[in-house]
Amino acid sequence: EYNYALVAGANKKLLWILSRTKTIPSDVKESYIQTAKNAGYDLSGFVWTVQE
Repeated sequence: EYNYALVAGANKKLLWILSRTKTIPSDVKESYIQTAKNAGYDLSGFVWTVQE
């Protein structure tokens, strides 16, 4: 069972952070972003979608 997931494409052009809730705690966001950076993903175009 999980609440959040980091899903990445094999070509390092696709990346998603998924949540079962409308918000993600800052520490989870930071951890996933750091993991993606360490894996070599370019996050310059990364967009956070606001859930209403």
